[in-house]
Amino acid sequence: LVGTGRKTAIHCLLEETERIRRIPDDKLYVNNFKNPDMPILLTLPAGQGRSFKKDMDDLVDFLVKNIPSIFESEDYQARKKEIVEGHEERVKDLLKGFEKEVQAQGFALIQLQVGPFARPAILPVVEGKPQNSEELTVLVAEGKLKEETMKELDEKQSQLTERMEAVSKEISSLQKEVEQRLKSLDSDIVTPIVEHRINDMKKKYRSDRVHEYLDEVKGDILEHLDLFRKKPEEATPSLFGMPIPHAEPFTDYRVNRLVDNFGAKKAPVIFETSPTYRNLFGTVEVTADRFGQWRTDFTRIKAGSMLRADGGFLIVEALDALIEPGVWPALKRTLRNRRIEIQNYAPFYMISMSALKPEPIDCDVKVAMVGDAFLYDLLYSHDEDFKKIFKVRADFDWVMDVRRESIMEYANFVKKIVSQEKLRPFDRNAVAAVVEYGVRLAGRKKKLSTQFNNVADILREANYWAHKDPSSKVTGRHVERAIEEKLDRSRLIEEKVQEMIEEGTIMIDTQGSVLGQVNGLSVYD
Repeated sequence: LVGTGRKTAIHCLLEETERIRRIPDDKLYVNNFKNPDMPILLTLPAGQGRSFKKDMDDLVDFLVKNIPSIFESEDYQARKKEIVEGHEERVKDLLKGFEKEVQAQGFALIQLQVGPFARPAILPVVEGKPQNSEELTVLVAEGKLKEETMKELDEKQSQLTERMEAVSKEISSLQKEVEQRLKSLDSDIVTPIVEHRINDMKKKYRSDRVHEYLDEVKGDILEHLDLFRKKPEEATPSLFGMPIPHAEPFTDYRVNRLVDNFGAKKAPVIFETSPTYRNLFGTVEVTADRFGQWRTDFTRIKAGSMLRADGGFLIVEALDALIEPGVWPALKRTLRNRRIEIQNYAPFYMISMSALKPEPIDCDVKVAMVGDAFLYDLLYSHDEDFKKIFKVRADFDWVMDVRRESIMEYANFVKKIVSQEKLRPFDRNAVAAVVEYGVRLAGRKKKLSTQFNNVADILREANYWAHKDPSSKVTGRHVERAIEEKLDRSRLIEEKVQEMIEEGTIMIDTQGSVLGQVNGLSVYD
């Protein structure tokens, strides 16, 4: 029955288990540089997750602050200038040699304007100036140029044009070469400080998965050094002096601390009062950017109570878990597979706003469901998975024997409520009256009721009447007054029946005798 202290008793029992002494690991999600849609799970001993997140933030801050200074240093600028000037010299020599070759054959290298663009072209020099094909045709018609000469010029022009294309490809190849050399220079000059910080973190965190992740971080940083070139004050765009909201550029190197057990003294015991799908299994949040598009990333993965209770215990109300959409199948699936898959819950499968598929998390959680016997029998009879997953049933009695120990436990219960809710102290007579009320609730003189919510209500009401007196402590008289007032508030039907008897609407003879009439005996509770 409700009010028999089920959840309180479960809490007390779980606190005594051996399992409660094991503190579970921290759980983190980090970016998957090879496949960003599938974030990677990292587990670290309790408390180290917070430290790892801070170290990664410090790494980003350090690089943002120091890399621009490295690129502005005299040594870097001198080496870069040497590479660029060497490239320019080679290109200049190549073009100069080609121009001499063109001029030696009686042609000129010019730039033709085609709309907004300019392109190089090779034209024959006739009568002291470059001539295009139309102009050469006119000269042939006027007899100033032989047709055979024009054909020879066309052939040479085609050969020189092919040669120019080869020179252009060679220049492009030189450009790619210098870009690669500049990129190698950037990497060579930044690698030592990145490796130094990464190696320090590897020494601190003895985990193969963490080391693999840090290697990928180093590679990605060296691959995207342009992110760190700008100084922090230059990196924020603005419009009319006002900053424009934009995505944080270093999100890929952040850490999402999913479960943090920093400072924990024991395994978690969580009572989920609102077991919705999101609250139990977590979710992947989505947000709209400044252009109105839906965005998400691994930093928006949120844990539910099922994951926060990993290594410990989770307590849920059976009826609440059954009526919440999607919760019951997901709960069975999670307990059966011992694995949590966090996803954006979309009851309408045509409308899903997240493509992230975080790495599943192995879980070791004990789930206690609280409900009535009817619900248990219903699930046991009609749900095949239920009897396989929930194998231990415990019934809570609504009465207990009247013994000295039971009476002392009642007194302890009174003391606990008084202390927790800061009520007036109960004297001996008040505690005795509470025990008598427990016997009255049980309905048998050798039993005490364990419906402690009703007993607690009487304690609060007795405290109220002691306050109205006023009295510094609660006495037996105040408890009796609370019981009478509670009965008085719920005896409307009894009063109506009594009123009908007194008015004669219901006739009850209590004296005399009548021939051939049998009276029924009514028993009032």
